[in-house]
Amino acid sequence: MTMISEAVILAGGLGTRLKSAVPDLPKCMAPVAGRPFIDYVIQELLDQKVSKIIFSLGYMHEFVLQHLNEKWPDLHYEYCIETSPLGTGGAIHLASRQVQEDHFVVVNGDTLFR
Repeated sequence: MTMISEAVILAGGLGTRLKSAVPDLPKCMAPVAGRPFIDYVIQELLDQKVSKIIFSLGYMHEFVLQHLNEKWPDLHYEYCIETSPLGTGGAIHLASRQVQEDHFVVVNGDTLFR
C-alpha cells in the first residue's frame, strides 16, 4: 500500500452558493462551530499523516493565507494562486506542479469526509 504524504486542497472557488451566508469570506473560511471550515479539512489530513499540503487558491486568497500564517504557523504547506478561474481540473493541474511524490490526494476546502 502506498502511503500518501502530500495533499492538494482546492480552495479557490467563488463560493456563489454561500455568498449570502458568508459574503466577506471565501467559502472554505465559513465558520463552523467557531472555526473556519478549512481547519477541519487540514486537521483530518494531518490525522491521516499527510505531511505537506498545497493550497490551490484564487478568490479572496488573502484571507486563507492570513489564517494559515496565524493559526497554522508550523504547517508544512505551499500554495498557488489562480490569476483567473481555471476550473477544478485546471486548479489541480496548477497545484500538481508543486507535488514531489508520485501519488497525492486532492480534496475540496469546503467538503469533509473520512
